[in-house]
Amino acid sequence: MTLFLLLVTQQTERGEENKYKTEFHTAKVVYKMENDLEVKFKELQNKLSIQFDGDLDVQGIIYLVGVQELGQGPKKYSKKEKMDLMHVAVCAILEPYGYFEYIGKDKDGWLHFEDKQKLPQLSNSQQLKLIKQGLIDYFERTA
Repeated sequence: MTLFLLLVTQQTERGEENKYKTEFHTAKVVYKMENDLEVKFKELQNKLSIQFDGDLDVQGIIYLVGVQELGQGPKKYSKKEKMDLMHVAVCAILEPYGYFEYIGKDKDGWLHFEDKQKLPQLSNSQQLKLIKQGLIDYFERTA
């Protein structure tokens, strides 16, 4: 991400002559970053699918994070509890980026987070990239 911003800054400081060359280079860097993200996420997805004996999509992995964060192990959860688990997971995934802060557990052991920074307006594909990167980072931290 920093590299991308640096290249854009250089483009505007250098003027028109290098503009198209820099834009092309920037596009290659962004493509490589997106491709690396997809490769890393596919590796994570495959590892977890083998470990849990089934195909896991992004939502399935988020659910697993929620169960892990709650720390009560696998059990039968109500529909509301499943939604709460997903919320806990998203907060835990995005906490290192400064969007949420863990504030503690309630009497039932459920984790609570506080909003720290408003999430930027993102398209669906940008949201998916953020979540995938967050999941990759989460499993690297907790491995």
